[in-house]
Formats: sequence, structure tokens, C-alpha cells
Amino acid sequence: MGLAQRTEQFLASLRARPTRHRSLQLTPLEVHHHEATRTNGNVMLRILYVDDDPQYHSLVAMAIKQRLGIDIELASSGYEAIELLNQGERYSMIVSDYMMPNGNGADLFKHLTDNKIFSLFILFTGHDDDAELRSQFPGNMFLGMVSKAKVRKLCSLIVMGATSWRP
Repeated sequence: MGLAQRTEQFLASLRARPTRHRSLQLTPLEVHHHEATRTNGNVMLRILYVDDDPQYHSLVAMAIKQRLGIDIELASSGYEAIELLNQGERYSMIVSDYMMPNGNGADLFKHLTDNKIFSLFILFTGHDDDAELRSQFPGNMFLGMVSKAKVRKLCSLIVMGATSWRP
């Protein structure tokens, strides 16, 4: 079975799940900050991936699972992610698209900073990396901006943030 067939089977299995946002339980990656959870003595990195495109949900979830073996939870808009945060959910890291119809990445980041919720933040977007866009994400929670065409770079930035940042 080729990669395209395996990918399609994986995407079909994710689409078949009826939940509003999904959580994939994966092997832990050691991290050093307070929004990680402990399971059997291991530290689990909690990542929320926010994107309105369900195909990217599947591809990013699969890539992070295969390359890093860590938890990833999914939300389909900035407002859905804000709702999860308002319900008390906390994440080590949030990876978010910028352009979404129901609350964009900047809205989500502003909610984090306004409410003093600490989550490392990566902008994973189809937009070009430019200073004007970056200016909407001030402070040390913002790890950087990665093109959607560069999933390997996203994984590297996740590892860098998880292993080198200390509160």
C-alpha cells in the first residue's frame, strides 16, 4: 500500500469520528514547563492545533504523531480554542493558523495575553513571513511563524520550544 492510500485511510478514519475536537494519545516527549501533564511519571506535552481546514487537522496530527509522538488536540477556529481555554483547558503549546473565519490566530493570541494564560504559540500559516504580521504576536510566548508547506520545520520548532524553554 502506497503513502497516498495510507494517508487517505488515515484521513477517512479521522473523519469518521463524531467528536467536535479530537485528542490523539501519543508517546510522551519530555518537556520542562508547567502546562504539561504527568502520566505514569512521564511528562506529556499538550498541544492544541487550531485550523479551519480539516485536511490540515489530519495532516498535522499525523505528522506530529509520526515524528514526535506527542498529544495533539484539535480546534476548528480561534473562538473554539478560546472556548476550550475559558472552560479551563490548558496547553503547553498552541499551533494556530492565522486566517480563519471564526476568530483568527491574532484573536486567539490576544486572548492568551489578555487573560495571562501561558502557552507557547506558533503561527502555522499560508501567509508569507513578514514584520507586519509578526507584530501582532509580541512577547516571549511567540515562538515563530512557519509556512504550512514546511511541516518538518514546524516539528523542529515544537521540539525546540518544548525542550529549551524554562518558565
